[in-house]
Amino acid sequence: MKKINIHDWQHKQRLLKEQACENRAKDLADDYSVQELQDRLDQIMRDMEQEAEPEGGPIADMYVAKMEAYERAISIARRNSGKGDV
Repeated sequence: MKKINIHDWQHKQRLLKEQACENRAKDLADDYSVQELQDRLDQIMRDMEQEAEPEGGPIADMYVAKMEAYERAISIARRNSGKGDV
């Protein structure tokens, strides 16, 4: 039986999450304008304030993942529109 190095496994999991976030961001940037993305990010932030655990937890983690995807999408959309990253 092959031993699994926990550090290698954690690194691979982190890379998979980052790649999934980047893919989601690209899809969002293709589907929405910068303003629509910003409006959605603002709504996610408002929702998080109401629903997420202040001490952190699975709900907070879910919102953080969504926020990261939208922030990356905004950056991608700005680059694609020629406005640069502000």
